[in-house]
Amino acid sequence: IDYNRRLHLITLSIAVPIALLTYPLQVFTSYRLLTNKLTAPIYKLIVLNGALGIFQFLSHLLTRQLPAFYEFSFIYEYLQANRLEWTATYLMTFSYIVRIQSAFLIAVNRYLTFRPSSFRWMNETRVFNISIVSNIVFPLVLAAAFTIFGGYHYIANPMEDGRIVYRPELPFQLSIVPPLLYFLLLAICACFLNGYVVHRLVILKRNKTLKSVKNSSSERGLALTSVSTICAQLVFLCFFLILLVYKTKLAAAINIIPLTLNHAAPFWFIAVLISTVPTVRKTLPTVGCRRAIVSSSISREFAPENRW
Repeated sequence: IDYNRRLHLITLSIAVPIALLTYPLQVFTSYRLLTNKLTAPIYKLIVLNGALGIFQFLSHLLTRQLPAFYEFSFIYEYLQANRLEWTATYLMTFSYIVRIQSAFLIAVNRYLTFRPSSFRWMNETRVFNISIVSNIVFPLVLAAAFTIFGGYHYIANPMEDGRIVYRPELPFQLSIVPPLLYFLLLAICACFLNGYVVHRLVILKRNKTLKSVKNSSSERGLALTSVSTICAQLVFLCFFLILLVYKTKLAAAINIIPLTLNHAAPFWFIAVLISTVPTVRKTLPTVGCRRAIVSSSISREFAPENRW
């Protein structure tokens, strides 16, 4: 993959401010949601998904963006000299897999909320705990397979002034196609599941119980957040595929922008459409009660209570 320092500076000047604007506020919001008894059971998966998004951004920045700058060449020189390049590919692959699995898990959770009582056993706490553990363990194992057989390494690229930058090199056939197919499969499945959720929310909108709740923007936010999360992931995968196929300077530099938006967009959808930010600052318990009423009404009429 070829690199251009100026292009990377431009894209990082866009991506990093978005991250700095979003992530501290996201961490604060997540803390307030998890420490409130009314909202903690509702937002556990969303908070986990947000944390994994931050982890993926940092992993991508370390393994694919910083090699373009000679100021950080000592890191990749050390990895190359000590045969530790596998740690970079393991970190990168694990962050991608665990993030898309988390988004898929949220889509499954929302889908099961509207299913008949035959899925009641899936609402138990132990099922939730098993799902969380498997969401971490499976990517750990899968990332190891790509690390062992992938052949990921950094190549020293001397510049005209004698300085050296490192560019990642990864065989396309061995290490790229399998994870990409896996990402796309989960993303497509999640899109269908989220489509079903949106369809059910449209039906609920016509229900008198839902119309009586003032905070109906929560349901619109749920629908738009579900769709925006997966759409942003698909956009990132498309850019990532372009990078891997064409390996152009522009693709290598610009890939971090859709990745950053992939993590930031769902959070800001929540903040704008559901008023999460002022809720967390001022009236979190009040809105939490309203959400509990909505969830209770939905559970009684359409599905068993979903504890995820």
